[in-house]
Amino acid sequence: MLIVTKKNNDLRKKSICHYNAIILTQGNLIVTITKIDTWVMLNNWNILDCYTSSEFLDKMEEAGVKHVAFGGRLPIRANPKNYENSLVKRKTPSPEILSLKNKVQKLFRDLKNRGIKIYLYGTNPRANEMQPDSMTKKHCLDIDLAVKPSEGYWAICSNTPEFIPYYLASIQDAIQNFPEVSGFLNDGPEFGYEIKPGFMGHMNNLFTCFGSCCEKKAKELDYDFTSLKQTAIQLRRKLMSLEERSLNNLFDQEIEGLEFLSLAIKEPKIKEWFNFKKDSVSKYIKTLNQGIKTIDNSLQLGVGSRLPAFAPLTGYDLQSLNQHANFFLPKLYFWMGGYDGLYGTVYRWAKTLKNWNPHLSEKTILQFLYKLFGFTLPNTNSFKNMEKHIDPLFLNNNKNTWLGEAFPKEFFTKVVTAEVEKMLQQVGNSNRVRPWVNPVHGGRSLTPQELDLVLEAAKKASLKTYLYYCSLENGEWEVALKHSNKLQK
Repeated sequence: MLIVTKKNNDLRKKSICHYNAIILTQGNLIVTITKIDTWVMLNNWNILDCYTSSEFLDKMEEAGVKHVAFGGRLPIRANPKNYENSLVKRKTPSPEILSLKNKVQKLFRDLKNRGIKIYLYGTNPRANEMQPDSMTKKHCLDIDLAVKPSEGYWAICSNTPEFIPYYLASIQDAIQNFPEVSGFLNDGPEFGYEIKPGFMGHMNNLFTCFGSCCEKKAKELDYDFTSLKQTAIQLRRKLMSLEERSLNNLFDQEIEGLEFLSLAIKEPKIKEWFNFKKDSVSKYIKTLNQGIKTIDNSLQLGVGSRLPAFAPLTGYDLQSLNQHANFFLPKLYFWMGGYDGLYGTVYRWAKTLKNWNPHLSEKTILQFLYKLFGFTLPNTNSFKNMEKHIDPLFLNNNKNTWLGEAFPKEFFTKVVTAEVEKMLQQVGNSNRVRPWVNPVHGGRSLTPQELDLVLEAAKKASLKTYLYYCSLENGEWEVALKHSNKLQK
């Protein structure tokens, strides 16, 4: 039991409790506080400069962390034998990365000795330094209806035949050098879900992918690729010629998501296009999982996806993927501006649709998006309601900022809770859902107070575990400690 005095709010540990803590106040008011299992992800090897192995382990123990994932490129040389089935060979890391091998090996041994399991994300070929130049890039249907290659991060098409053999070879390299590893985190594959022209160099464009690799994949999955392309062209054209009256007639109907989109643009073949994306992603995850289990059946695979609001646009159906992954990592990304945040995505869609359809009111555009995405932003019926959440200086660039008004509490209690409830329902097992929690990818970073509200909302939805992808210092770490499965002294 924990006793909290109102005077100093000091927690005094009386006995160990791993999930629920009973709080007794001076007024004899009893409140149950639900704790949550914290996984930690580190994006690079800077951790080795910030902490000794012992200090880092103590910090993980402080929050009851029993699972740690690493996103940095592994300091190892490729084993040519592992790439016998891969047409693509992996480049040797820089001398700076290779010099870290002894430190990483020691850290992994120490983690295992403390009973902490290790997961790797740095084997994913989408990492910038892992991208082979010889692989085919994604191709997008641009604003002028021409097919153009993508640029930048994640530009490689996952449907290229060389992708998974290369990926599995890098996983074999990892296991041979670091036998302490328990599994891998896979981010993607993913079709885009943004419509802003030129956003992120076509990388996250809704109108992907129309390259030769996807054409071959469509034929393999028994889809008419020409028909899929024509459907995408129709969608592009109709999103640029929406009619207010016909949209208003749909807003009262009990439909949302892709079903609503199909009716709104009067294009029934839209479902077929997104079914191809879903089948393509499913085939990829199934093949990757089978390959990993062939290497070592005990290895686990965690699959990343977007929020349920955006997942169908990207080709993800968590229910259909259940049999091909050990757990799922939907991204709890909510910031305004930057990349991938919920508010920023809604805003970019809204502004783009307004540019394409200047006759539409902002209210109608937002209602259209709320039906498409399946949620309603509280107190938001104009673009200014979103713009206040980021300083104007940062509205149209992707730099990080803390400037901007906090999101309303109703957003967390309603939208965040509902999105977590949906992902839990889709997977059907709360123990297999551990969302990525990240405060920012450019734009306005969520404050520690907002991170606190995110985790409170997630726990309200009965989430049991999450992947902490934030700073290990200052206010963000305090939030992790507050909600962690480990009671503090």
